[in-house]
Amino acid sequence: MNAKFRSDINHVNSISQAESSEKARPRQQPQSIRIDIKPLKALVLEKFPPNSPLRIALLAERDILEANEFLAKLETWLNLLRWGR
Repeated sequence: MNAKFRSDINHVNSISQAESSEKARPRQQPQSIRIDIKPLKALVLEKFPPNSPLRIALLAERDILEANEFLAKLETWLNLLRWGR
């Protein structure tokens, strides 16, 4: 084998080994994202009547929600907003 060909094979082998060692390492979990809904609660306190279903639902929530929890509840809150009109 010529030197260039051998060098290319060694390069490909080293890339393959690096990729396989990356796959073997456990992935780190992304840091969870938290969303502060206190400003949203302040808005509904100011703009919505006390008997508004959206106001009641939002004020019953914790002040800080995980992003996935926030997104799951968002659809319900939007439906309550439309229903209250």
